[in-house]
Parts: sequence; structure tokens; C-alpha cells
Amino acid sequence: MDILRPPPGHRDDAASSPPRNRFSRFVFALLFLVIGMLVFFIGGLVVRNPELPNYLLDRFVRGFRDAATHSATNVRGVVGSAENLKPPPPPTTPEQYLNLMSYDERTLPSDERAAASVLNQSTASLEEFSFVRWGYEVDQLLGRQILPGFRKIQPGSDVSEIRAALGKCNERAKGVIEFYQNLAEQIAGKLISAGVQSSLAHQTGELFAARAHSQKNVSTASELKLACKSMTTMVDLLTKPPVNWKRDSAGRVVFTTQAMADQYNAASQEFASHVDALNAAFKPFISG
Repeated sequence: MDILRPPPGHRDDAASSPPRNRFSRFVFALLFLVIGMLVFFIGGLVVRNPELPNYLLDRFVRGFRDAATHSATNVRGVVGSAENLKPPPPPTTPEQYLNLMSYDERTLPSDERAAASVLNQSTASLEEFSFVRWGYEVDQLLGRQILPGFRKIQPGSDVSEIRAALGKCNERAKGVIEFYQNLAEQIAGKLISAGVQSSLAHQTGELFAARAHSQKNVSTASELKLACKSMTTMVDLLTKPPVNWKRDSAGRVVFTTQAMADQYNAASQEFASHVDALNAAFKPFISG
């Protein structure tokens, strides 16, 4: 199932004929109203083509939320609430160390309590860098500031607000990448300071990072960073002197030189490619 809406003017060859009775018309109208309310409430995020925007459906934003839920829960163990009131056996594997987070720290021996504290604090730090947090910020920046502003650019327009929003979007992506790239090593260092043997501490840090979907966060944020870069290229081209470009009666960008047109089209295609990668990254979270 595609995440993006079909482009304007799209026609479905297999479209069915109009409803033939009052009940079916009522059901169709009700469904249309519900879907419209959902899309209006959650909003779109990324467009495939800056000239012909196709907003992502609310499922994309739900993907951020679902991924964040998985990130917060998967790093923890699976010990039941009835068992976590008594101390566990001394941990000897990465899985057992992660399971310490399911116990009341007050019931743990001092060494294990220190390790559990490190892991619990690391889990709490995931919230700031979860899909739901930075995905919402991207929605506000890219979907509600950058793209609407981009479509309004005219020769000679002030694009300072668009550039500022692009800068924030890029910095957020860089922050997410840095956080998850360093997550395993940072946890390992803290566990070693808490008394965990070095190789076991590194194995536990790697397992923690894997359960926090570090690789997916890094790859998705990297695509976002590249999308911002492509959009910046297009904005740069539209800040050239007014004699170099204009918008036609349909609002499309027209350049006076083929070289500028080629640069713009290449950046637009790169932007669309990164959007496709973002769609693919979140498809596992929204197809179930």
C-alpha cells in the first residue's frame, strides 16, 4: 500500500461506478467525512514533487509513534511484575543485564543496581530522540513551514524563514544520527564505570542500541538530512536574480538557462528519491 497520495489528476482505471442507492451514498459520505477529519487533524509531512505536492497520510505520523513505542519497550526485559520484587540471579549475558530494568532497583545488589540505573537512565534518554518526538518536529518544520513557503517563492522573495527552518531540520537530523551512532559506546562506558566487565558491557551496549532501532533511526535521519540538502539546493536556485527564472501561469518554475533548469530538476529528483526512502523506512511500521 502506497503511503503517498496519488498525484493531482490521477485516475484509477479500476474505479467503480457511483453508488446506486441511498444507503451506499450515505456510507460513502460518512467514510469520506471520517477520512477527511483524520487527514485534517494529523496533517501531511513530505511531498514527492515540490511543484505538485502529495502529502503523506496520517499513517506516516503513526509510524513515528509506533516506532517510538517499540524503541521504549524493546530495550527492556520480559520479567513479569510478580517476579520483579525479588532479586534475579547475577547477570552473565547481555540479555540478563537488560532484564535488570524490569526489576525494582531497590531489590538489587549494589553492583547490579548501578548497572540497572545506567540502563534505566539510557532508556529515559531515548524519549528525546524517539521517532514520535523528532518525527513530530520534522512534520512541523518540513510539512508546515518549509514546503508551504517554498511553493510561495517568487523572484526576489525573502527566503530567510525557509532557510532557518531548513537549518533546524538539518540540525535535528544530525543530532539523531550522532545520538544513535554513539549510543552503544556510551552505554558500554557507563556500564564499565558501574563495574561491568568490559566485553560484556560492550555486548550489552550493542544489544541495547539494536533494540532501540539505532540503525533505522540513523538511516532514516540520514535520508531526512539529504532531503533537506536537496531542498536547500532548490531554494538557492530560486534566490538567483529575478532575470534568471519566473513562474508560469500554472505556478511552475521556468528558468532562462538550461544549466539552471538541469540543476533544479536534479535536486528535485534527489528530493523525491529521499522521500521514497523515508516511505520505505516506515512501511514496516504502518503495514501491519
